[in-house]
Amino acid sequence: MTTVLLPRPAGSDADEALLVRAQVQVFADPYIEIMPILDEDSMSERRRLASRLPAAALVITSARALSAFADFCDVDRSGVVYAIGRTSAAACRDAGFSDVRVPEDGSDNVSLTRLIAHDRPATVVVPRSSAAASSFLEDLAALGLEVCAATLYTTSTVTSPPQSVTALAAGVIDAVVVRSGSAARALASFVPQWPDRTRVVAAGRATALVLRELGIPVSAIAVQPDSATVVATTLNVLEQGEQHD
Repeated sequence: MTTVLLPRPAGSDADEALLVRAQVQVFADPYIEIMPILDEDSMSERRRLASRLPAAALVITSARALSAFADFCDVDRSGVVYAIGRTSAAACRDAGFSDVRVPEDGSDNVSLTRLIAHDRPATVVVPRSSAAASSFLEDLAALGLEVCAATLYTTSTVTSPPQSVTALAAGVIDAVVVRSGSAARALASFVPQWPDRTRVVAAGRATALVLRELGIPVSAIAVQPDSATVVATTLNVLEQGEQHD
């Protein structure tokens, strides 16, 4: 049976459900750990960001960023939200935000910055991860916007080797779906020599860039990060691989 690794915890994962439905054997294994920061200073930062809404626009670069912010403080949901892609946008709508705007030309920081530049909100609120690149905030500030940002959760590589490392390093796994630069870096730390036969699907251009910088070959990039598109891209890569094997 064809095997796919999802380098994240098992659970209610739409990618996993769609792959299983397509009769693919899925290994869901955490290579990264994501934890909200809940100390007094971070809670104060949440309240500071929330106080700027709804006059300011909320910028969401992942569903986890939204959760780390809105799950731990009162947030006015009547304002504008800029979401990096369809998955983040769906999370925003599920959380009660109605005016959610998504780039039509991509699902990365560049496309999101372009959309925000078009609309020109005076102020943006950006909840973020400890692993997020500072260049995104710099690009927003360069537009002349007031940028209110806070690091509200940590993203780090797990300390112990995941159970799937041996199989991955041996090339037993057919494909890996990578959804973030953090996951890409974690994979590279545990498998520094990437196996030739294991294909890699990136859920966006930014993730693909990180993978390539780490020397991990990218077989395909999903045009949107929603599960339907990512899984369709993965199945196509697997089918092409079978034709060439």
